Amino acid sequence: MANTIIMSKYQGLGNDYLILDPKKNQVQLQGKKIALLCQRGFGLGADGVLYGPVEIDGKLGVRIFNADGSESAISGNGVRIFAKYLMDNGYITEKKFDIETMSGTIHVECLNSRATEFKVNIGKPSFISSDIPVSGEVREVIKENFVFHGKEYKATCLTVGNPHCIIFTDNVSAEAVKNLGPYVENADEFPERMNLQICRQVDKGNLEIEIWERGSGYTKASGTGSCAAAASKAAAYMLLTGKLKQNITIQTPKGILFQTEILEITRSETEVTCAVRKDGGDDPDITSGTLIFSTVRFADGEKKIPGQNNRQLSGIHVEAMQEKRAVICIDGGEGVGRVTKPGLDQPVGNAAINHVPREMIEKEVQEVCALADFCGELHITISVPDGEHLAEQTFNPRLGIVGGISILGTSGIVEPMSSQALLDTIKVELNQKKAEGYGIAAVSPGNYGLDYMKKTYGYDLDRSVKCSNFIGDTIDMAITTGFEKMLLTGHIGKLVKVAGGIMNTHSREGDCRMEVLAAASVRNQVPYPVLEEILQCVTTEEAVRKLDACGKKDAVMQELLSKIMFYLNKRAAGKMQIEVILYSNEFGELAKSAGAEKFLQELM
Repeated sequence: MANTIIMSKYQGLGNDYLILDPKKNQVQLQGKKIALLCQRGFGLGADGVLYGPVEIDGKLGVRIFNADGSESAISGNGVRIFAKYLMDNGYITEKKFDIETMSGTIHVECLNSRATEFKVNIGKPSFISSDIPVSGEVREVIKENFVFHGKEYKATCLTVGNPHCIIFTDNVSAEAVKNLGPYVENADEFPERMNLQICRQVDKGNLEIEIWERGSGYTKASGTGSCAAAASKAAAYMLLTGKLKQNITIQTPKGILFQTEILEITRSETEVTCAVRKDGGDDPDITSGTLIFSTVRFADGEKKIPGQNNRQLSGIHVEAMQEKRAVICIDGGEGVGRVTKPGLDQPVGNAAINHVPREMIEKEVQEVCALADFCGELHITISVPDGEHLAEQTFNPRLGIVGGISILGTSGIVEPMSSQALLDTIKVELNQKKAEGYGIAAVSPGNYGLDYMKKTYGYDLDRSVKCSNFIGDTIDMAITTGFEKMLLTGHIGKLVKVAGGIMNTHSREGDCRMEVLAAASVRNQVPYPVLEEILQCVTTEEAVRKLDACGKKDAVMQELLSKIMFYLNKRAAGKMQIEVILYSNEFGELAKSAGAEKFLQELM
């Protein structure tokens, strides 16, 4: 059990944290490992990690890490959660105590005997530039002129443990904050990045606000998970009260209020169906604008008397009745995929509705049931009429999700499609292969590599993982997943960059293909005129052709292979054995490492 890690998970006011207690574990904290742990649907899933209790300035303290692995100076909810953990585990018995953080001392007060309510004093806001921080001379940053994206703004900056830039404007909209947010977050004036709030005063007591969070992006909820939860809440309300509901508000796991219009309403005495239109999010440009339907009905099509059930009671029913709450059964209908392979968020056979939207639906519908004093049984079916067609344009078929799209929503917030989405998919595929019992991770950057494996070796492509340009990250994730062996098959055009130490092979990250080829050629006495020709080549296929013509192809490819192996092994750091097959479209196999053939036999 030496490799076992013991963690606790707590939530409070919309935030959930993993707690890693160093008194119960011996583990080295690393940003990438934290990020993997916090990935919902792939790791344990959390808004961050609380590391403690630790000693800070000789006193009891906690270190707070964000979901991306970066360290945060303070989190009000994080401190409250950690206070609960301290009392639950006997570290603290007093009602009032202090917790040290990277931002200083936090005063905590437990407000009830059950240790479920806490008040924390995270201090006063500071407008001082050195505290926030904002570059330049030390000053109060209040209504100061800044230039973001070529336009001047009057902004106020402050910190309450995390930095914030506040801009008052008449144009408060999602589009405005999404356009401006990335420029504010990464502005040269803000060395630790910056959160942005654009605001408009509605009246004396109310503000209209849109938020861009550093590291998260736009934080308005309208993904498939939020839409499903909102539609379910509205349908449940109309079913249990008999009243029409044309607008609804839910709270996302991030604590953000999501307000939306209810569409396509159909009602009867035993069931209600309605829809919410998705506004971008989990699958941008594919599911954006799609209607997410929810049908809520009484069990067996018969309205149950609150607190009663006419059928034989299961353990779940008995527990629910004892706690005076409803039984909520959630499933997928038309256009929602069904899981057919292990290693995903949901078990095989379940609808591809991830645990976070399931929890959101459960929470919102239970609130309606409590309002209506209903503790019977409700069945909820989520459907997406266009889902099966849309799924053809997603990763779902490859991941073993058939019949439709997934209902996602790791946090209830909309985030733009980015490299993280691809990394998440790679992680899912690695998890699947591990769950299916594979001992070797068969990896290729793209379709060419997969096709080569199939044509040359008859290898089943369903066993392979496509890693795109993320060679280094895939190695890290494979190790974290538990693989001890990896076979990497790649085209010379991709892997030659690895020979130069580049672990992200996208052209925008660096293109040293011909330079690396030329360097390997120099070491193998390729004539100077050929070297000049190689440096002028547009494709690696062309360069290999020139090496073949002068009789140096095999020697140079072996040279490249040794460099590729050096950098791959350096990245793996002894935690995984990696073997490589290097090929070109014209010449086929160019080189392969000593153990590649054995790995192939094991995979076959």
